[in-house]
Amino acid sequence: MSLGNPWNVVYWSGAAGAVSAVLGEDAGVGSLVVFFAGFMASSLAWCFVSAGLIAGLRRALPPVGVRVLEAACGAALIVFAVLLATRLLPGSS
Repeated sequence: MSLGNPWNVVYWSGAAGAVSAVLGEDAGVGSLVVFFAGFMASSLAWCFVSAGLIAGLRRALPPVGVRVLEAACGAALIVFAVLLATRLLPGSS
């Protein structure tokens, strides 16, 4: 999904400015490799942390609570899809 996301260009363009500010403009390849390895490791760790939190919440809620939460999330996705579709239609602002 991330490879097909056009916002990655915007994100990494902004991140490049922050990286150069932190590491300095004359940062070597080794510094960049260490920075991005740490970034990727922290991203992977966050995936496991968020999955663990979701699993814990799912076990803590009663089945009805899980259904209500999932229904609310599904309704929000539908609302966002409709809003996006209306913005993409010709003639909309």
